[in-house]
Amino acid sequence: VVSRYRLSNTDFGLEAVVGGTDDAVVAEHAAHLSHGDNERIIKEISSKLQGPQRNFKHKIINAVKKLNSKKIINDPTDPHLFYLQGDAGAGKSWTIQSIIAELRSMGHIVIPTAFMGCVANRLPRGETLHHVFKLHIAKEGEDLVNLLFQGLLPECDIKEDSDLARVLRATSLFVIDEISMVHRAYFWQINLLLQKLMGNELPFGGKLFVVTGDFKQIPPVLEGSSNEEATMDASILADPI
Repeated sequence: VVSRYRLSNTDFGLEAVVGGTDDAVVAEHAAHLSHGDNERIIKEISSKLQGPQRNFKHKIINAVKKLNSKKIINDPTDPHLFYLQGDAGAGKSWTIQSIIAELRSMGHIVIPTAFMGCVANRLPRGETLHHVFKLHIAKEGEDLVNLLFQGLLPECDIKEDSDLARVLRATSLFVIDEISMVHRAYFWQINLLLQKLMGNELPFGGKLFVVTGDFKQIPPVLEGSSNEEATMDASILADPI
């Protein structure tokens, strides 16, 4: 229970567990579901997918297979960022769950994430973006867009030799749900982190991402600001990445 709700012994006034870290918790949540769980999800959901949804799923599966078959650095012309768009009820969740289950059944590590915990909990072994990538979350009055333009954006708090870093390097696919809520600076923090961990300058270090959501819904929420222009400037839609 403590691990599932991202708490630690110290939250209850108890001694910290020696050797127990957030990294280990993320590694456990990034692990594959049991074979039976994956097969059940594939059987229940895959038959519900329509033509465009099946095509998107096959595109992602093939991209993961191609990327994992390479023994050299990724081809920069290969797509690494895929966007699954659709209104509420369009079947985005079914498509994502089917992709996750099939890749996990093949032995791949897939990490589904969302900015909000309530959204992450709807995903199979979902985690918040902050928990996975240890993002620097903007404080009140802190302008992350300005820091980004100045090249002063704070880094994610992950050491290159940590267990979490090893999990991120081994991950075949990252999923970000409700992408409209994610601040563009957080996207850049993830990009810079994975470039550092993978040792290259490809977008996201060459890692595959599927982002999904509807940009007609909630934009990034800026603490202490009601400025519409600032909100739109914080959106991923305003970023060349």
